[in-house]
Amino acid sequence: MSAFELMTLTLALWGAILSTILGLNELWSRRKKLKVKNEIFYDTLTGEGLEAFYTLSCVNIGERIIRLQNFGLLLPNKEKFCFNDNSSKPVNLPMNLSDGENISIDANGKQLKWLFEAANMHKHFDSTGTFKIRGFFTDTSGRIYKARKVTIDIDRLYKPTPM
Repeated sequence: MSAFELMTLTLALWGAILSTILGLNELWSRRKKLKVKNEIFYDTLTGEGLEAFYTLSCVNIGERIIRLQNFGLLLPNKEKFCFNDNSSKPVNLPMNLSDGENISIDANGKQLKWLFEAANMHKHFDSTGTFKIRGFFTDTSGRIYKARKVTIDIDRLYKPTPM
């Protein structure tokens, strides 16, 4: 093999590798991207019955439209507990989220306590009365977008106001 043929082969190989990397990068940047957050806030300043407030939110950070099908909580035993319209902001699903659009679902401590009792969550508490959950959204293709885990203290969720 002559030097000219070796240089041609090297340049062709370099071009093939570079074009493959650029093509994969383009595909990766155009995939569906949904940033999901869940937060729990404990209200210790007021003496009212509302002791906790949970928010599950997401924002489409990709370029493609995402059609959301469902949302809910992933329980400690890996079961999915899907919300219905018991949240304070009912959401009509399925719905489309374009680039930059977001959605937020809120629940107070009373709603969460009812939800955990309905899901028979007492068996998942650790010795301190806490457990970790994470919120999720699913799209119509079945892909699950998960938030980070958040620790829930069952005793601080809801305390009724004294009469």
